[in-house]
Amino acid sequence: MKKSISTLIKRLSTVLIPTAVGLEGWALYTTLAGRTLPGFLIPVLWLGGFALVAHSVEGVVAAVYAAKKQEDPVRWGFYTFLVGTVGLLELFELGRLGAGQESLETP
Repeated sequence: MKKSISTLIKRLSTVLIPTAVGLEGWALYTTLAGRTLPGFLIPVLWLGGFALVAHSVEGVVAAVYAAKKQEDPVRWGFYTFLVGTVGLLELFELGRLGAGQESLETP
């Protein structure tokens, strides 16, 4: 993947994933408070929920793989949760090259 595209994806994901977490928290709060959300947010919440589940799965995969490669699983898991597939690809590339030949930035 081109570096400029992966950098753009990482920056967007780092903003959008915490935003999705915040929206989910707001939705939970409004539900518990007995209020309703604006209708236009329902599709946004579905999309955000899907992204959160996908990024969570990627984060778990990254943490498990990092532990097997003698890397910090918490750091790689959280980083991959935030940036998504790009972080997972970086970790796999790091594992393929070996620990002594890092060509990619680690989180």
